[in-house]
Amino acid sequence: MRLKHAGFGPTIDSLQRLFYENGNAQNGHGAPALQDNYLRWVEDAERVFEGNFSDTALLDGLHSRHYWEIRHINGQTPRPIPLILGEFKAQAARIEAAMAKLREMQAFAERVGAVIVPDTSALIQGKFFEHFDWSVETGCGASVRLVILSMVLEELDQTKDRDRGRAQKRARSVTKRLRELARNVSPGEPVPFRDGGAFEVYFEDEWHIRRPIPDIEIIDQALSIQEITSGKILLATADATMEFRARLQGLEVFDMPTPADDESDS
Repeated sequence: MRLKHAGFGPTIDSLQRLFYENGNAQNGHGAPALQDNYLRWVEDAERVFEGNFSDTALLDGLHSRHYWEIRHINGQTPRPIPLILGEFKAQAARIEAAMAKLREMQAFAERVGAVIVPDTSALIQGKFFEHFDWSVETGCGASVRLVILSMVLEELDQTKDRDRGRAQKRARSVTKRLRELARNVSPGEPVPFRDGGAFEVYFEDEWHIRRPIPDIEIIDQALSIQEITSGKILLATADATMEFRARLQGLEVFDMPTPADDESDS
């Protein structure tokens, strides 16, 4: 989900109102009244989603297969009331999930620290993340937030399971150490790992549709993080193509140093 405006509170309030109206609209008597209530509620939801979100994931979900079945209900439609009430409840569940995600995003945005988003090459080809002095080397200062996208974690898992040689070894070391550190922290909370720095895993929402090119998807998610934190972020990469792509999109890029031949490569 990508907001059209700054501030999570007004959007959450709008969704809360929509959620309550969903419940009230289920009190119609008879199929024609419920059908009318549902279609009016969808029209209201369309206005709320269009007014608050720059992407169309929530909006598109309104027009489900059941929406079209409800729209075309007539005297010959079998059991129309359970159909309408079921779709009311399904849409209410989507709104509840959206509000929960927005609150999660709000907590993420309000955390203190300079945000650095490493791509997969930074974690595999660059210096080992736990040994690297992110605050000094990037110039970001004492408090650093290393935000690891879930997509990057997936690519690390794929590399450790399928590749061979140095890349596989590094991917295994990184994922093992991330999991070890995270076991001491509550799920969803930043995980301390070095001199006041912390890492956190960023999961996209369940409605998100990924771009087909991994580099572009990582850049898109980094831009989304930059929007909600209202500040510059750094994209750390050891890959030239990623650097050029990211700079074209207005992201600030950190060229991740790679280990010297005689340096420990955990």
